[in-house]
Amino acid sequence: DMPNLPFAVAGTGMVGYDKQQPHRRQEVVDAEMKVANYPEFKGNVASIDTRPFARGPAPASPTQQGYHWNGNVESYWLIGQSLGKAMVDLINQHEQKHPINAYSYVAYS
Repeated sequence: DMPNLPFAVAGTGMVGYDKQQPHRRQEVVDAEMKVANYPEFKGNVASIDTRPFARGPAPASPTQQGYHWNGNVESYWLIGQSLGKAMVDLINQHEQKHPINAYSYVAYS
């Protein structure tokens, strides 16, 4: 049981802000973005909106498949970069609240 484990959530944004997508997709994105606001997750969960990282199909991307980010490495890079930054921020926040010193180790739990 690790109630304070830091966790970064990447929203399902591979179609960007395409308004022609099914309404249920928007409901999923909305739910993913709200996770970090739940009281029990406040301070140890970050939600990342990945929709700005979507790139169009060929020629902007290697494929026109319309899923898996059209195989666009820039999209994958931006997602990873954002998740990594969010995780570093969460860990830094935790360490400010619970400093680690040579005599004790404060775990996330």
